[in-house]
Amino acid sequence: MNVVLERLPADLVNRIKKARTEARKLAAEAWCGGGHAETVRANLGRFDLSVRERISAVLDHAAGLACEGGHRLGEGEESEEVRECRAKLESTLAGLLDDAMQPVREHVERQSASATLAPRSVISVLRAAVHLYEHLLPRAKWPSVLLAAEGPEAHRALVRALSDADLLDEAHGRRLAHLGLLQLSIPAEPDLLQVLGRLDGVRQLADPATVVARAEVRVSTADEAADLHGLLNVPRWAPKELGENVRVALLTSGASTSHPDLRRVEVRDFTGEGMSDELGLGSHLCGLVAGDGSKSDGVFVGLAPHARVHIAKVADRGGDVTLGRFAAACDWAVREARCDILVLPLEDAGNAVATALMHAVCESALKQGLLVVTGAGDTGPATETIQPPGDMAEVISVGALDRHGRLAALSGRGDPRIETALFSKPDCVAPGVDVAGPRASSAASLREFDEHGAYTLLTGTAPAATVLAGCLALTLSAARETHGEATRACQI
Repeated sequence: MNVVLERLPADLVNRIKKARTEARKLAAEAWCGGGHAETVRANLGRFDLSVRERISAVLDHAAGLACEGGHRLGEGEESEEVRECRAKLESTLAGLLDDAMQPVREHVERQSASATLAPRSVISVLRAAVHLYEHLLPRAKWPSVLLAAEGPEAHRALVRALSDADLLDEAHGRRLAHLGLLQLSIPAEPDLLQVLGRLDGVRQLADPATVVARAEVRVSTADEAADLHGLLNVPRWAPKELGENVRVALLTSGASTSHPDLRRVEVRDFTGEGMSDELGLGSHLCGLVAGDGSKSDGVFVGLAPHARVHIAKVADRGGDVTLGRFAAACDWAVREARCDILVLPLEDAGNAVATALMHAVCESALKQGLLVVTGAGDTGPATETIQPPGDMAEVISVGALDRHGRLAALSGRGDPRIETALFSKPDCVAPGVDVAGPRASSAASLREFDEHGAYTLLTGTAPAATVLAGCLALTLSAARETHGEATRACQI
């Protein structure tokens, strides 16, 4: 075997040897005892001798397979025989992992009567699984999970537990500390997720790839735009000082920074698709807040043209927004962009678990002093149709007005006959029908409203929420001029 190993690249040989050594050491400790093994044995029970033998056998098989196909690895080729061996190896590994996790399952069952598990017990369970998986399955193939902790103390305790279990490091874990969230890679075992979910202080547990919201584009067919500034009684050209020193974050579909009206916009991509705006929603909404109106000679100027707008591209080309992108973008808006107003012009995707975590994210942003604004949802005219996260008491939900100042039929609403915070929603209304804004050149599906093709008309509570955010930016800017720069958005 060693003669053949000498033919392989040094890094591959080292990886094979390390995997064999570490896995055998783990198996020996779990069976024979030792410092760490005492904790494992106390909480998980002993690994069966057959599992220890299979670990060694499988790793020997893996080393032999690597040797057999070693001369082809450099060329990126594999023979049919090598592929068959690899398939058999993966099947054997699956059986091995299933056997090795049996003590974890038994431990969880023994503790089933308890609402939570002691941190030391959780760490032992996680460590045992991580050490087994680490040498048998690349971490890149481990699925991610997003955790929300109940308060700072629980967050710190969770960080310590996961760090002790080698699950939260720079390469495989991310701390969204400002939002009390953690995102990490974990072995694909439902039992481990169950263990994590019962750790004291963990509020929610979800897959970051879960679709939590959608960016919906509703194109207007009207021939005339609503008089946005007239409906709001806001001057078309605000004084320079109004809108300055205010930062607004929009979680949407990107923005067309090549549009003449959007030259002061910052875009951060969270989708991996680039910063362009194929849907066209983000560019339109951005112009409603801070478009300078240069392409229209000031006709379609934004409400706060001197505000600083930060666009977080969280919606992919299909309009889907995943929980992981949503959480990372909110953390960015709080920590890096240092925004005052967070606008969520999104429609709920109807996933209860993901929605609960979205609520947790919004709650954390509110605690940081941000104003959180969202549309009431394009779910009217029925009552009790307010969309998350607008159903939260402290999140400002915005209904849409038509061009005559009446509540639009599509706008979500509560039930005024029921006297609770939820049913008295939306909190306020703003123009949201036939609203003109910049048209992204990459959004081919959007109708051209003007002769230059630079603007388009959209309808919905997403434009309405963004219009209100522009008004809030004006108000906050004026408050800071009067009362000082330390004035926080939540104080207006």
